[in-house]
Amino acid sequence: EGFVKPIYVVSFLSLILLIKVVINGNIKVKKHLMIAYIALIVWIFASNVWAKVVFVNITLVTVFVISLAFILVCKSLDEKELHFIRLAFLLGGLIVCINVLTSNQYLNDFEGRLVLAGISEGGANDPNWVSWLLLPSLFVSIRYTSSQKLMHRFLGYFCMIIIFYSIVLSASRGAILAIIVSILCKWIYERKYITTFFSLSILMLIGVFFMDYVTALLGHRFDITFMVETGGAGRMDIWKVALEMIKDNFMLGVGVGNFNSYWQFYAGEAGIGLSRGAERVAHNFLLQCFSELGFMGMMLFLCVVYFSFRKNISSLLVNNEDFVWGGLSLVIGAMFLNAFNEKMFWLF
Repeated sequence: EGFVKPIYVVSFLSLILLIKVVINGNIKVKKHLMIAYIALIVWIFASNVWAKVVFVNITLVTVFVISLAFILVCKSLDEKELHFIRLAFLLGGLIVCINVLTSNQYLNDFEGRLVLAGISEGGANDPNWVSWLLLPSLFVSIRYTSSQKLMHRFLGYFCMIIIFYSIVLSASRGAILAIIVSILCKWIYERKYITTFFSLSILMLIGVFFMDYVTALLGHRFDITFMVETGGAGRMDIWKVALEMIKDNFMLGVGVGNFNSYWQFYAGEAGIGLSRGAERVAHNFLLQCFSELGFMGMMLFLCVVYFSFRKNISSLLVNNEDFVWGGLSLVIGAMFLNAFNEKMFWLF
């Protein structure tokens, strides 16, 4: 309280760096990525012209500046720098998890998932978001479990158990699904077909024999009947509304940050009514992007992703596979979150 937010300081320094880079012409990134990224930023803010409500998120602006500065001057990181980044992920995730696990309320049935985000103590963080942000830390810890150094292996196993336990207690179905799918993709890529088969079999057995226990521990979040009846906390109904919105605003979208402003009208068009609330967010970053920015914005976003990984994915899978699978888990988790306008989505 009373201090300037660090992200604004970093943004200001990044802006100075951008000006210096442009003046000196010291640009290291491929031009295609730079053009796609700048075009996406311009399109996002231009969409305010036809939006019902003007959306200018100052924090998001700062993230765009930081990200642009990074991709313009990015360089290959050496092993020492990568090790430092991984330790930051591990220690950051560990501190968050230990802080919540030492709470004396975390096993109070349904309240367990709320304690992870501090909601039971008056906080405002969604446990789905907290567990989503822990996913990269989990996959970094998995990498450390196969390290040649005993201390690194111990650190990896310790962090992996604590972080995974915390994510399970959050009862975030999206995060748990993201972990399962990413690990299965990892094993399939590494041709561990037998491991994949046995792991799926074990998961099915756990689902059959321990579902009652999981339901008792975490409330009705993992009750199959409940999930079918509610459509994933109403997400199926929300996605129907998003599709109606896309159908009517295919090329341009409804404008950045305006999904909830158009919710009431398109809820009626989709036959949902207001049974799911007066205003809702998309709960899927791709549908959010398409409905708010239209086909043009969606294509620009996909171009940014394509040009970012076009020539890097093979080397990443060889040397830094934890970042690849951690990134994949973030993308899968974002399929159930309103992530597109959030700063952490862009920073990751």
